[in-house]
Amino acid sequence: MGWYPANAPLNAVITVGAEANDAINVAIQLKDAGGADLAVPGYVTAFLSDDSGGVAISGTAPATSVAIGTDGAIIKELTTKLAWILQSEADGDIDLTITETGADTWYLVVVLPDGSQVVSGAITFAA
Repeated sequence: MGWYPANAPLNAVITVGAEANDAINVAIQLKDAGGADLAVPGYVTAFLSDDSGGVAISGTAPATSVAIGTDGAIIKELTTKLAWILQSEADGDIDLTITETGADTWYLVVVLPDGSQVVSGAITFAA
């Protein structure tokens, strides 16, 4: 086991909400090396993938939007509606609201500072 800086996000728990009015909220809770909720703002990269293993960025973005919900911030959009640098609130919370009017499925992949990935369950929109 290596040395990890205090308050660095080393794990994440991703919760996919239910679809409502063509929108799904995806909540991310960043965790420290001890498994506790992060106690300071944390930074991660995230992207949408078509693959449940998070192997590659999706070739198709949501038709409508991807926006920050009530927690955290998008620091930089790297690929329109597909990839971002995200900042959590001081308690490690981030949430994205994905809006899609058609039928599609994605997986949110959070890339942690050590390079490891955490992949959400399916984010599925009904037609």
